[in-house]
Amino acid sequence: MRRSRNAQAAWLGRFLRGWIPDRNPLRRRTDRLEAAVFGVLFLVTCVSAPFAAAAASRWENSSSQREMRVQQASCREVRATLLDNAQEVDAYPVLKVMANVSWRAPDGRTRTEAMQVPAGAVVGRVIWICIEPSGQAITPLLRNQIPARDGLAATVAVVALGAVALLTGLAVHGALSRHRMTAWGIDWMATEPRWNTRR
Repeated sequence: MRRSRNAQAAWLGRFLRGWIPDRNPLRRRTDRLEAAVFGVLFLVTCVSAPFAAAAASRWENSSSQREMRVQQASCREVRATLLDNAQEVDAYPVLKVMANVSWRAPDGRTRTEAMQVPAGAVVGRVIWICIEPSGQAITPLLRNQIPARDGLAATVAVVALGAVALLTGLAVHGALSRHRMTAWGIDWMATEPRWNTRR
């Protein structure tokens, strides 16, 4: 276990030494530039992440509050009748299962749809569902669901910010690697004839 930790520490040390600027004569300007770019990207990501998370959370909260207000203003509850027994299909107890229910839309037509209903409910049981003015059944957004949405939006924003920084860093690395290979080819064209004459 101690040997594994020592190996990990040694690998981490080599990795950091490869990125920390120093006076190593073998380090090229492109190496220093690449290390500086990755350092700036890392710093910008760390500084921007809290602001991005907060902005995304506020935006999602505002959007969810608006969605909930629209639902409360336009949707209404109606009585729906179960057409199937709501039997549990898994061995584990659940609160909701899928079953077909029917209800009368505002235009007078009867609509049927499969939706989640209380487990164990039998055919003919009446439940209350929310429908839109068109008669389409919806699952209304509850106030206690909004914090989870806010947290998910914040997480997605931070992940997206990190992905953009990583892709930018990889693009810079690829461009500098091509530049290094070109420079190496030019140097080798100048050095290779002298190597051949020494043999």
